[in-house]
Amino acid sequence: MKKKWYRLLAIYIKDAIDLFPKHVDLKIINAYIQKSKLNNEFKAIFEMMNCELCNPSIHEQFAIFRKKIEVENTLVKQHIKNSQKLGTLDVVNVYTYEKMF
Repeated sequence: MKKKWYRLLAIYIKDAIDLFPKHVDLKIINAYIQKSKLNNEFKAIFEMMNCELCNPSIHEQFAIFRKKIEVENTLVKQHIKNSQKLGTLDVVNVYTYEKMF
């Protein structure tokens, strides 16, 4: 039930971002909701990348950097967990191998 409320809040924040496209704080809040409450790391990292295009202040740059590191660490952990659990091909290792040749 709470997830539905967070989805609704994310929609409202997205509408606010459409009205104020250069407002970095709205994008940071949206990224927080996407990652922490809706477990959607890809949308969170995409929103962080969009934040960097809006000429943020030094304080906002630090917040963006910190949140990006947190989201990227979560994605790496998920990738490692999925590759160990499934026993399938590790995309990173294949890419590294192909890059060598």
